[in-house]
Amino acid sequence: MEVVGRKKYSCFVNKHFFTFPKDAHQNQLWKDACEIDEVQNVEHWKICEDHFEASSFVNERKERLNTGSVPKLYEHSANGNFVLLEELPFSESVMQDETSVECSCHQATTSTAVCKCFDQKPSSHSQDCEIMGISSVDLHDHNYCRTGESEVLTNTGKFAFLEGNSKDSILSKIGLRQKELTPRKSTMYKAHRNVKSRLVKHSKLLEKERSKQYLSGFEDIGHLGRTNKAANHALVFMVRGVRKQWKQVIAYYFTSKTIQTANLKFLIKEIISQLQGIGLNVLATVCDQGPTNCAALRKLCDQRHPRQSSYYFFVKDKPIVTIFDVPHLLKNTRNALLKCKIQFAPHKWARFHHIESVFNFDQQKTFKSLPKLKQPHFNLKNDSYMKMKVKVAAAQLSSSMASAMETLTTLGVLPAEAIFTAEFVQKVDDLFDSLNSGNSKPVDHKRFRCALSRNSPHLDFWKKLLTELNNWKLIDLDTDADLSNRYSFVRGWQTTIRSIIFLWDTLKDGNGFDYLNLRSFNQDPLENLFSSIRQHGAANTNPTCHQFTAALKTVVVNSLASPKGVDRNCEDDNCAPLDDCSLC
Repeated sequence: MEVVGRKKYSCFVNKHFFTFPKDAHQNQLWKDACEIDEVQNVEHWKICEDHFEASSFVNERKERLNTGSVPKLYEHSANGNFVLLEELPFSESVMQDETSVECSCHQATTSTAVCKCFDQKPSSHSQDCEIMGISSVDLHDHNYCRTGESEVLTNTGKFAFLEGNSKDSILSKIGLRQKELTPRKSTMYKAHRNVKSRLVKHSKLLEKERSKQYLSGFEDIGHLGRTNKAANHALVFMVRGVRKQWKQVIAYYFTSKTIQTANLKFLIKEIISQLQGIGLNVLATVCDQGPTNCAALRKLCDQRHPRQSSYYFFVKDKPIVTIFDVPHLLKNTRNALLKCKIQFAPHKWARFHHIESVFNFDQQKTFKSLPKLKQPHFNLKNDSYMKMKVKVAAAQLSSSMASAMETLTTLGVLPAEAIFTAEFVQKVDDLFDSLNSGNSKPVDHKRFRCALSRNSPHLDFWKKLLTELNNWKLIDLDTDADLSNRYSFVRGWQTTIRSIIFLWDTLKDGNGFDYLNLRSFNQDPLENLFSSIRQHGAANTNPTCHQFTAALKTVVVNSLASPKGVDRNCEDDNCAPLDDCSLC
């Protein structure tokens, strides 16, 4: 197998190599200096810069030799052996097995020490060296190498860490014994390939940013600093308009697992402060009910202030309300109903198996009452991805489900207690519509599916529901244990309702708001952004930090020309990218 266009790389660090001159007279002078037989073909032989005097070079960088320069012998090792590096042909069997790695050794004479030569692609070589931490190893010292007579030289210098029989020694980790240094070509290839395969996980995370001269893939929290932990999460901040529909990504960070609560608290205040500094009036924060998000917001709201509250905090003496993403609250409510029965009123219990019974009966009909629901939508215990879909939770807790359940209960198909589940489903559906509607007027004869205004029924409904939510109880289906304090979705509904009421009282007087579009307070733009990033190439379904950054830039730029997308996780957010500052 013939390979063309490969470059020679050696164990020597930052050394230049020079081929034998083509001029016959000069070529013979080099052979005489190196004690090489005059009939030996040295077309591909190379000599490193240490075998030339300083006056032989054109400049201090030692990149070029002066005309007529002849090599001199210098000692690289304690025994005075002189080392030549020869470019060897590729092994066909090795190249077919692993084309990115070729480890070859050449013994110039029977008494010389042997240098290890790694013939690799430049990018693979540089990345492996940096990841393994071997780029600073000076391989000019051959005391740890095996001589031609297979005599093992004892090392007492800086390479002593290579020796020893402990499990922590370098040799034991790469599967070599001391007497095998330097090993045969096949042994060295096998060892290097195994080390490289163990680094695959890191190579997917760590990539060299040539333009910035650093490795991406580590935890990076902006001016809070970088750590040596490999990042596997991206934290993105986006700002969205309330009166006018626009959106803009403003910051992103890479974290290992979830970000620390203290760091998230600092970032929230810092970003809001910067937005206020450029003239934006920040009203609210929107996030899901992740433990870190809840803890950071709770600490922000606990800060001392004359107008301290449990659902808003202050930045530069301006209140910022905390709102939890309503679609996530709906999913959390349905997920709690899978494991618990919910008491939402005295002697009234809601159970999920009533919802399943309605679906199973509806599947037997020719003309179905619940066409949006399919059998896989109820495979929630085995399919975690199905539990993440908002449309499934919305269909299971919908007015259509409540209506069908009431009909079957009246006909005696379901037990009488199923009417309470129908009442609960209708209540949750109204709550979801009231907090997630983007229409100025009611749609589909649903009075809560409209924007908040002075004449809408939202406020009365919310105030009544706030009292009821305080008394909701969640009882485990298997153990009958009270799990009300374990689930946070009830407090999430309460916090969101109080924040919207506070926000409406602030905006309706003196700010020109005749109605408030409540769909502006969900995470659909962020969810759609992540969906677009995952669609940007097959590798971006689970991207590295480098891939995420590149895809994010592309998606943001492309959205300026074509803001619409396909196959989104959520409904269209109807937001345009902020390419015109007059929208603010």
